[in-house]
Amino acid sequence: MDLSHTPYLIYAPGTPEAKTHQLKFGVNTIGRGMDNSIVLIDESLSRQHAEITLAQDGVTITDRNSLNGTFVNESRINHSKLKHGDLIYFGKVICQFVEGIAHPKAQLFQNSTDSEISILKQVSP
Repeated sequence: MDLSHTPYLIYAPGTPEAKTHQLKFGVNTIGRGMDNSIVLIDESLSRQHAEITLAQDGVTITDRNSLNGTFVNESRINHSKLKHGDLIYFGKVICQFVEGIAHPKAQLFQNSTDSEISILKQVSP
């Protein structure tokens, strides 16, 4: 896994209710029980529904014997690798796994002549 990215889970992606949950290195538990890393209050979730594990060799998801199952891109899973953009269904709750956005590195732009200066946007009078 590329540690320059911050992976996260988006609850209800593409809706006004969307919420972002940052994932930590190691095990992230998901369920409606208050003792989980990520608590999603919905009756279709088990108290301890699933877990997402971030490790050096990748990101995996494991169903924790939930009643309504865990699905990745509409396929029921017991254990599966995750990749950027995967849709995850915990019961009736939809989330999306996103690897994150790399921290931008500064770029140096040079004009054809060193004496030229270009104004891209004026920010004050």
